[in-house]
Amino acid sequence: MIVSVAVSVASSVKSLHDAVSRSSIAAGAKVIEAQPESQGRIVVAWHVTDHAKGELFDNLTDAQRKYDELNGGQWAVRLYDEDLKVLRQYGSMGESDWAQLDDFAREKATTTTPTTAAATDHAATLPY
Repeated sequence: MIVSVAVSVASSVKSLHDAVSRSSIAAGAKVIEAQPESQGRIVVAWHVTDHAKGELFDNLTDAQRKYDELNGGQWAVRLYDEDLKVLRQYGSMGESDWAQLDDFAREKATTTTPTTAAATDHAATLPY
C-alpha cells in the first residue's frame, strides 16, 4: 500500500513537472534539464538594463519560486544549480549579457549567504 502510494505520488509530481515545463516553454522559457531537489548554493540571476541582479538560495524549491516570479517578465533570467550549471533560462539577449549573469552567479555563490524562505527579499547587485 505504501509503495503504491509513493509510486502514485512520484508519478503525479512528474506529470505536474512535465506540464509546468511545457507551459514554461510555450511562454518563452527554456528548460535546460530537470534536476532533483538540490541543497546548497542555488542562484537565480536576472539582467536589468545594463547589469545583473540576483539572489542566492539554500534550496531549489525557493530558487524555483523566485525564478517563476521572474519567468515571462521584462528581464532575462537564469536559474543555476550549486555547480553553476544553468537549469532554466528565460529571455533572449547577447552572449555578453548572458556572461554578466554567469559572472554574477559565480560571484554570488562564493561570497554571500543563501536566502531562506524566512529571509527578506533583497537582491544584491554587482557593478558592471
